Amino acid sequence: LAQGFYAYLMMSADLILIISLPLQLRLLTILLSRNRQFMGLHSDFFRCLTHILMTDLISAFINILLVEPATYGLFREFYENNSGWMSKLVIFQGSPLCILSVYFHCMISLNRLTAIIFTMHHQFIWTTRNQRIVHFCGWFLAVICSLPLIWPIQGSYVVLRSPFNTRGLSFVIVTTDANIAYQ
Repeated sequence: LAQGFYAYLMMSADLILIISLPLQLRLLTILLSRNRQFMGLHSDFFRCLTHILMTDLISAFINILLVEPATYGLFREFYENNSGWMSKLVIFQGSPLCILSVYFHCMISLNRLTAIIFTMHHQFIWTTRNQRIVHFCGWFLAVICSLPLIWPIQGSYVVLRSPFNTRGLSFVIVTTDANIAYQ
């Protein structure tokens, strides 16, 4: 019963991800093409929202193109042959991108907090230049912090039973070191 319920949850999550992907792409095109003053968004919120959307889209594409076809057993030989670098991308999607999404949500919260506490000086704290520096630092730190994960470690796969009772793959990292921080 638990295995059947897990398969149902997995397929439901995949369906939700596939349905929401066009909506995310549409939101990104709206955010990048429309006038921000027309939408009523402040530039700091607009920038953070765009970065959050980018991390979500990267995660969704990695999930749709790498994780799910391998898990369901589609093109199994292709994923077996390329599991070394694909497993690194999957683990990169699993932790640094999620941390980056949380980072940008925290930047929105910090922005709103400074707007409440420093009402008169808020516009001088969150200038366009400062926002670009903060967002660049977030992406830079995500890449730098994920280098120990991607660079020296070997990726592989394990065979598992997919929800459709076929042989699927799950990407793993082969190492003797503890990878708890990344997995």
